[in-house]
Formats: sequence, C-alpha cells, structure tokens
Amino acid sequence: MNCSKCNTSNPETNKFCSQCGAPLDPSSCAIDEYVCRQVESTLKTLAKERSFVELEVVETISNKLMGRAKRFAYFVGIPIGLLSIILVIFGIKSIYDISIVSSVVETAKELKPIVDDLSKQYKQINKKVEDIERNILFESPIEKKAKDNLIDFIKYLEKVGFKTKENTLTYLKVKVDNREPENVRYDHRENRIYLGETIQNDYDLIFREYVMYALVTSLENAHINRESLDYNYGAIESGLEDYFPCSYSDNPKLGVIAAEFCQERYGKQFRRENHLRDLENKHKFGDLPHATIYQYGGIWAAAFWEMRKLSGKENSDKLLFASWNEFIEVLKSKEYSPANCPFMFVRIILKKDKELNKGKYNAKIKEIFEARGLKIS
Repeated sequence: MNCSKCNTSNPETNKFCSQCGAPLDPSSCAIDEYVCRQVESTLKTLAKERSFVELEVVETISNKLMGRAKRFAYFVGIPIGLLSIILVIFGIKSIYDISIVSSVVETAKELKPIVDDLSKQYKQINKKVEDIERNILFESPIEKKAKDNLIDFIKYLEKVGFKTKENTLTYLKVKVDNREPENVRYDHRENRIYLGETIQNDYDLIFREYVMYALVTSLENAHINRESLDYNYGAIESGLEDYFPCSYSDNPKLGVIAAEFCQERYGKQFRRENHLRDLENKHKFGDLPHATIYQYGGIWAAAFWEMRKLSGKENSDKLLFASWNEFIEVLKSKEYSPANCPFMFVRIILKKDKELNKGKYNAKIKEIFEARGLKIS
C-alpha cells in the first residue's frame, strides 16, 4: 500500500506510513479533510460574528446573545471532539506507541492555537453577555423610569451650565438597593445611582444626590479637598443641592415621598412636616444658632428660590451655576476666609448678575439676602 502523502510503499498490515507517519486508512484522510473544513468554517463564522454585541434592538438582544454565546462554546468543542474521534478510529490505547504519539502531537499542535483563540473569544463574549444582562436586560420598570427621569434632569443641568463627563448618559445605571432601604447614593466610579426600595419613587432625592456629585466634581477638578472646607461653605453647597431639584420640578417642597414614608414608619412626632425641605421658609441666618449644615443650607435654598421668582427658572439657575464656578476659584485663592464665606458668595452672585443680566436684578438680590440677615457692603 502506497502512502498518499509521501508515496512510500508499506505492508498492508500497517496503519501508518513507516516513512512519514501519516495514516494509511483512506477514512482517516477524510477525517483530516473534515477537520480542516470545520475549522475553516468556524473561523469564517467568527469573523462575521465579531461585532454582534452592538445590536440595535434591545428587545431581542437577550435571545440573540445567549444563542450565539452557546454557538461559540460549540465551536470551541469541535476541534477537541474531532481529535477524540481520530484517536478512537486509529485504535490508540497506549500513549507509549511512538508513531501514534508523534501523529497525535502534530495534530494537537495544529489545533491548540485555534482552540486557545476560540476559548479566549468565548470568554470575552460571555463577559459581555453578563454585563448586558446585568445592566440592560434585567433592568426593572422602576429602575428604568428612575434612570429616564435622572437623564432628563442631567440634560437640564447641562443646559444651565454643568459640564457632564463623556458617556455619563450613555452608561448611566440605576439600581434599587434593598440593603439600604432609606438611602440614595451615586457611585461615580460605576456611574450608578443606588436607590433604597422605600424611597425609590422620590426623584427629588435622586436629583439631589446627583447635584452633590456635580458640585463635588467641580471641586475635584479644581484640586480642592472638600473635607478641608468649612461649615459656611458646606451650607452653601447643601443649599444648592436642595435648590436645583426643586427648581427643576417647580416645587419648593423637597422630599415629599420620603417625608411621608418617615411619618408612616416612625410617626409624626419624628417628622411633623410633609416634606424634608421647604424652600419657602422665612428663616434668617441668625435664627438658628445651633443649626446643622442642612438647616443652614435650607436658608440658602430659600433665598435662591426667592431669586428664582425674580428672574425665572432657567435664568436663575444659570446665574447660580456661573456663581458656583467662580466661587470655586475664590476657594483656591488667599482672599478666601470661612468667616467671610457667605458674603463672598453673595457678592459673586451680584457680580455674575451684572455680567449675565447687566445688573438687572442686583438691587432685589441684595434685598433678599439682607432680609435673611446678611448685610452686603
């Protein structure tokens, strides 16, 4: 019997060529051809499927991804399965048969890079499938609604002056967190808002959390350590965090749903008001000598709300964002002092009103803050 590979004559009893080690059985040659065809077909399929994760229709993404991930797993198994068939057909029972080991090693060497590459791609695709399942496919209606509302709010902040980081809106996620049922927090590293299940419909608190992130980000970009700042600064920041969600929703009462929950859970003696903040309060800065930052911030927010009545929602919000950005520059300068912080911020507001509105509201803004107890020179 002549070898089909090197044409060497071999006895009929030989299964392998004595010269080159190639299998003499024609069926073995057919299997080799089949392996090559299958591998070639697999590679072509992989090339076509490389970017399948970017599907346009979210409704069908789950079934398509899962089906194709399974198909990749199947392709990875083809070369290994065919190698097993070859070993069975050749009647290999002992790895100590030198000629057989040589043939198997050669075949394994040819298949190993293909198997490794397919395995690597399968792992990558499987990870993408898991990410999409976690972030898109299994987003609850409550989470989706909260995210949609937050995206609209962020777009409004952009309109009045806040610069959103690239891809923030594209990859923003919302997660209802059962571990902290009465809390809301924004994790900027994950670009995800975590909502406590009991206050998951209180969008005021979601918006407030995001405003805090926006303001703190401005500090970080200016290389200012927020922890090193003083009580007076903290009250201004808190006032802006209260104000922007209320301004966006056109409602001076912040946290109505959360307050309602607190009354149900803890009783009205704990939370008498039907809101967490009221921007129509008449408090003065000297009225609350032992006020917390949040209470003191509530006075700032109320003053900002009065400003809003003068110039309108969007105009007032742009003025306050512009004032905040200049305030950050003052925080970095030597002229800043904690004692003068409140007066500095009001003077910046008056300055920005001159720049943006030609000083149209200067006199009224000054009256608002003086009525609250700040004498502006």
